[in-house]
Amino acid sequence: MKDTVKILERDQPRTALYRVKTPYELVYIGITDDVGRRMKQHREKHWWPNADGWVEVTWYDTRAEAAAAEKDAIQNEHPSWNRAENSRPTPTVRVARTNRGEAKFKNLISVREAAVLLGVSEKTVRRYVSNGTFVAYRLGPRTIRLDRAQIEDAFVPIPTA
Repeated sequence: MKDTVKILERDQPRTALYRVKTPYELVYIGITDDVGRRMKQHREKHWWPNADGWVEVTWYDTRAEAAAAEKDAIQNEHPSWNRAENSRPTPTVRVARTNRGEAKFKNLISVREAAVLLGVSEKTVRRYVSNGTFVAYRLGPRTIRLDRAQIEDAFVPIPTA
């Protein structure tokens, strides 16, 4: 038995299945008995800035029911940042927010093009974005672009003795 509510806390010993969403994507699905505490923990995650939308909470009578619903939801809905039970690869990109007009003056390139310029794999480029070495811009839910000038500026001469 379940009921969907738009509240973050409830004074019952049931287990919540929650979905963190933005207007463009489902970011994360999880279960907890304390939604408020769990949202505070998520705010520390590097993907949280992408999840400035809302949280949908569905309560289940037992943790086992919630865990089964979580597994099913992850497998069927493919949230961006879930690792377990997700058949899609987990993205490793943290994308900077920008005003729509800001990016039009930049020479933006794809992750693949950046990888070719750097002579590394696409996965390495995504890792650089994730750890803050490069800034990336999101165009829609899946398209990622990087500033070509920033990629080219990454090459620093090695001083000789």
